Amino acid sequence: MQYLYRHDLEGFIWVLPWVFLQFEGGKLKIPALESWQTGDYAECREAKCNLLVGLDESQELATGSWKAEWKIAQSLLHWLQIQKSYRATAPPSTPPLSPEEVFDSFCQMLWMTRAHYTPLENIMRELNMEPIK
Repeated sequence: MQYLYRHDLEGFIWVLPWVFLQFEGGKLKIPALESWQTGDYAECREAKCNLLVGLDESQELATGSWKAEWKIAQSLLHWLQIQKSYRATAPPSTPPLSPEEVFDSFCQMLWMTRAHYTPLENIMRELNMEPIK
């Protein structure tokens, strides 16, 4: 498998539900994602896919201290679904998106999400995170 920029970005995005669904006040309170801790890739992948299936109804899953931030995670996980669908439906000869295209799409999703979490816009401006195109 070819290593791509999107792999790091996907890994970062999957950290968000890991934190928002389990940790309260910096401590592991709800081991909701125990199946992600397995060394079995297929089991972990299935658990993540199951989370994606119920993503729109998952607002109540987040722990109390992460409720506001959970909307960002939901949006970014939805973005992952869109990216996966794009790759699945593209003809086999289609080259992978460039790092710039992936970053641009990621930034666009963040900009659309910023209304759900006020500090996000300030963070993005401080980091000069704007779509490339």
